[in-house]
Amino acid sequence: MRVLDSIRSALPPIYVIHFVTHRCNLFCEFCCDGHNRLHRDELSLDEITRFYRSLRAVQLSITGGEPTLRKDLTDILIAALAARVHSVSLNSNGLLPARLEEMVANALAASDRPRLKVNVSLDGFRDKHDQMRGKPGAFDATMESYERLVRLQDRFPGLSLRVNTVVTHDNLDQVAAFRGFVRVRMPRLADQVFSLHRTPPGGTVDPEVLRVYQEVTGQHVSERALFPRQALLKRLHDRMYENINALAEGKDSDFRCPAGGGLVEVAASGEVLGCEVLPKEQALLGHLAEQDYDLARILRGEPARAFRDKIARERCACSFECAHITAASLQLPGMLLPRRQRAS
Repeated sequence: MRVLDSIRSALPPIYVIHFVTHRCNLFCEFCCDGHNRLHRDELSLDEITRFYRSLRAVQLSITGGEPTLRKDLTDILIAALAARVHSVSLNSNGLLPARLEEMVANALAASDRPRLKVNVSLDGFRDKHDQMRGKPGAFDATMESYERLVRLQDRFPGLSLRVNTVVTHDNLDQVAAFRGFVRVRMPRLADQVFSLHRTPPGGTVDPEVLRVYQEVTGQHVSERALFPRQALLKRLHDRMYENINALAEGKDSDFRCPAGGGLVEVAASGEVLGCEVLPKEQALLGHLAEQDYDLARILRGEPARAFRDKIARERCACSFECAHITAASLQLPGMLLPRRQRAS
């Protein structure tokens, strides 16, 4: 395991999630970052730029909190688009449509590589979404954000849009119908991604919530077979949802968590975490400021190595979609083989 871990630690991470702020203008009970919302310690723009300048990764996801609450988000996006990463995404609740449009447009206009994925959150129809997000008018604001960003696509073809939908007890009675609404009403979306309300390692999901989640994700993945250009994404999402469903039912899975190596998270303060699901005292790998804002140095360090060993030894697993899509990406060469060769 040490030899394999040494090889992996020398490779850049697949997925880096950067919480640029923990501040938020919504009050979602199911938020994975809600416990951090009072934290105000944030890296400066200069520190973030230094971090991104040394970064090597496949995917950089800029998230929060709500990133548009940072007045310097445009400059953060410009720095991200200049980084040596394959893909950059921005997660937003869409509550500030004009601000989101302006920041995205200005960043893309200033970039030599104007390619950006913007993910907005919608969990159901108007009343249900507003209830789940804790703010009247949230649905209409997010729909306006979608319309504004769609218009931007005419100027910036490299801008793609996605919707994130969390499946919980609150909306399980309308998730299937809402998926149909999204397909008709938001045709310019690249994708809609469904998430289970985060379950901790070893946790199980209410059977009724899981049933709805399995139905909607099963339909979603099967429809990709109709579009040859989405074949690779179908493979990845098929594996992701398959493993999440198995774990949520308490079944064995071939999932191997990539936390602390293939997947890593950076808090607004610059703390580097191997995982956002485990308690911070277990997942803390170091601080960017201690290593000249070079993430790779931290991932080669002993705390990161020990964390990965622990994750592998304990077969740690949960329903976190980002961990599963990262694991599926690492398994991709084997997934592309014919099934009989994979089994041999």
